[in-house]
Order: sequence, then structure tokens, then C-alpha cells
Amino acid sequence: MLSAAGLCGCSDDKESRAPSNVLLSAPPDLPYAPCASEQLVGEFTIESAEDYTSVEGKIYDAPSPGRVAQVQLSEGECQLLSLPLYVCNPACPVSTETCSAEGQCVALPRPRVVGDVQVSGMVLPVELTANAVTGGYRPRGAQLPHPGFQPGATLLLQASGGQFSPFELWGWGIFPLTSVHSPVRVTPGEPSVLGWPAPEAAGPGRMHVSLNVNNHGRNNAWIECSFADDGAAEIPAALIGALLAEGQSGFPTITFSRRTVTSTELDWGCVQLAVSSSVSLGVTLAGLISCNDNSMCPSPQTCRPLERFCE
Repeated sequence: MLSAAGLCGCSDDKESRAPSNVLLSAPPDLPYAPCASEQLVGEFTIESAEDYTSVEGKIYDAPSPGRVAQVQLSEGECQLLSLPLYVCNPACPVSTETCSAEGQCVALPRPRVVGDVQVSGMVLPVELTANAVTGGYRPRGAQLPHPGFQPGATLLLQASGGQFSPFELWGWGIFPLTSVHSPVRVTPGEPSVLGWPAPEAAGPGRMHVSLNVNNHGRNNAWIECSFADDGAAEIPAALIGALLAEGQSGFPTITFSRRTVTSTELDWGCVQLAVSSSVSLGVTLAGLISCNDNSMCPSPQTCRPLERFCE
């Protein structure tokens, strides 16, 4: 993980901040270093979608207890994750508090403003300002051009800090991900084989994959993987079996995200920068027919209205 005194290159000298239209020199060993979920307090994203480029971010004053992912099982480069369900009695006021792991109501994390934010190395200069109400950072001025950065570009996010210390985060211009090999099949007892067009250069990027087969069910388990961006991978059979055992519902999905991620430690937690291009698609799940109504089910089956599958 990047540190504030290391690759982050934090400095109180605002004059040292690089202008947005110059070519920068990234550290040669730019790491793939997401924040640990129990330390995550904020994220900035540079997303290259099919027809737009977005830059945004938000930082809180503390991690959210209910968003700290728990690892149920791991194998190779994949993990089966779930979110905790904490119950407080009496219940917490949902507008101001949340339940902690200790069963106590604690204040909801609040947005924290870290001064002005600039992103260097994109096609045009990008300056971000925080919304006065929500604290979310969005670009100042007109809509960004698309694509907003060139593949292989060195990107640098710099926050002035405001009343806090300034910090910097490096990124790298990943190649667009426009398609993946489909369909993706999920079958008990078998690994799920994945494929996608490999980039001209992977650089420091990796392929992040998120599989969810219970979008409309009661459990919140999913599989996350981080693969080398070489065009082919498998989700292990053991993890597929464990995920299916948690339950399934209609319209399962998988998301492929080609991305770089770096992070830095602030005084109150970890903030990361993700530069990404993503593709989401449906999953073929053995024995499952997804539906919105009874007309989508073979007779005599009917559609379960909440879970959205035929039975």
C-alpha cells in the first residue's frame, strides 16, 4: 500500500503541484494496492465507460461498519465475501446512526472535505470541488471529453488537503475494455471459465471480477477475483459451490473491471484511486430461469415475484 511519505509524495508546497496538461513520470513500480475494507474511508475513481469518462470521489471521516467485507473462503486469486448484518436493540435511527460490530449504535460516517483536487495527465485539465451538501467531489465546469485519457498515460491526483494534510495518488491509463467472452456459465462442482480481449499492454493494471448470483435474494455473498490482465482466468469450483450454497435468485451478474488501484494512508483511514474500464453482463446459471413475470416461465412453473426466478 502506498504511504503518505512514499510513492504518494505528499507535500505542503502547493506550488509543486503539476499542471494538468504535462506528461508526468510515474513511479516505475506502481503497485496494485487497494485499501483494506476495514480501513477504507474514501475513493476517487476515473472511469472510462462506453460513451463517457467520469471523474469523482468522496471521503468520509471513518469506515462504515456495515461495509467491511468479511472473507468466508479464499482460493488462488479469488475470495468469497459477504457483508455483516449487525443488529442493535433498540434499533438505531437510520438517518444519523448505524449498528456496530459490538451491537452499539454509532454515528454514521460523515463526508470530509480535503480541499481542492486536481488530476494531471488527462486529455484536458480536471479540477474537482466538493459539493457543499453531500461532500462528493465532481469536476468543475463542462462535461469531460471522451475518452478522457490516453492508454498508457501517467495520471496523478493531488488533493490540497484543506484543513488536513495534502496527499497524492498515482494512476495509469488502462486500455478500454469493450467486451468480454460470453456467456459466462456457473455450474455446481465446476470452475467458471472467463475470457476477455487482452490489452496491448497491461502495465500495472489487473482484471477485477465480481460475481453475484443472488441480486434479488436475502443473502449478500459474492465472489471477487483479481487476475493478471492476460485474457483468461477461472473462478475455482470450490468457491462457486460455496457461493451457490448461500442461495441464488434471478438475473445473476458478473462485472469485469480492467483497472489500476493505488492507495494512501491518511490520519483517519485509507483512501484509494481506481482508474477503470468495466463491462457487466448476465450469467448462465445451471437450473435457473430468470423472470419478471409468469409469461417468462415454462408451464406449469410460475415466477417468484421477489426472487425473480421460475419454480
